[in-house]
Amino acid sequence: WESICHCSNATSKLCIAGRLHAQCTSQAAFAEPLGAPVFRLCSRGHRRGEVVSGVHFAVHLRVASSGLLLCPCISLVLTDGQEVGLVGDALGPVPLTDDFLVDFAAVDQGRNLQLDII
Repeated sequence: WESICHCSNATSKLCIAGRLHAQCTSQAAFAEPLGAPVFRLCSRGHRRGEVVSGVHFAVHLRVASSGLLLCPCISLVLTDGQEVGLVGDALGPVPLTDDFLVDFAAVDQGRNLQLDII
């Protein structure tokens, strides 16, 4: 985990956007039940040992019969490491032979959470 912002103000707003370039060379990594993690970021995070609890924005790649599924989700990770899924989706499929770009934006406004994937 790399910290990119430390906010002490309770009314802070987190907005992060970026672009990922995915090159799919092997299906083996995507065979896990949740798929292979592409990225994960945490807001309202607290570290206790190896566990980083807080609100997690994540995208996984998972194998489907006709290609790869892009699976964005927002979850809550508790201090004991248990993960509770709040919302998720499966987009695609994308053919395994294609490289592709993923544009994302994650917003945490305190009450409202949002993860946009294009």
